[in-house]
Amino acid sequence: MSTDHPEQVSAKAELAHLALCDGNHAEGWAFYENRYDSRLRGRNTILPDIALPQWRGEPLAGKSVLVFHEQGNGDTIQFSRYFPVLRRMGAARVTFACPERLHRLMRTARGLDAVIGDETPPDPQGNDCWTFLMSVPLHAGTTLESIPDARGVLTAADEDMARWRPRLAELHGTKVASYGKAAPFIPTTGRVRCPDSRRSHRYGPARPSAS
Repeated sequence: MSTDHPEQVSAKAELAHLALCDGNHAEGWAFYENRYDSRLRGRNTILPDIALPQWRGEPLAGKSVLVFHEQGNGDTIQFSRYFPVLRRMGAARVTFACPERLHRLMRTARGLDAVIGDETPPDPQGNDCWTFLMSVPLHAGTTLESIPDARGVLTAADEDMARWRPRLAELHGTKVASYGKAAPFIPTTGRVRCPDSRRSHRYGPARPSAS
């Protein structure tokens, strides 16, 4: 089956997941660009209606980039590690358009200059190009070995730390922070995601966190 056939957009999208699960990021991210193809049924990534060129890996030196949120909150948090990458690639300014529920957290992101809403098409003025957040790995040439470190990219907002510090101080004994676990099966589509062992952390011995 040829993946160049116009009817095989869905096959390309599935090949993206298979390649990424296998650690083949070069092919995986390239195939993953099919997620917003208008011929793909049930797609949840839609091209924005904005009068700006889409960034496709051209040099970013001195450019202002408008980055669009897509898919879930966890995806945005996971891929926020690519904001500093855009700056290292030469972007002079990086603006992120996302739902309001993410604004407070995203304003702490290293590499971002501004966070705006995505409910209506943003004003293109002041930007040179746009991209989806989850397209940056492709254009940054990400491989399994070069996935950016996410540590320190996001921090808790000052008001959140101030609110929780006295609450936690009242608790006695060992304090444990828990995090979510990815679902290996998508019930609405019947599709199986990457093996869960590659997508979720395993619980192990507790380690102290920075205070």
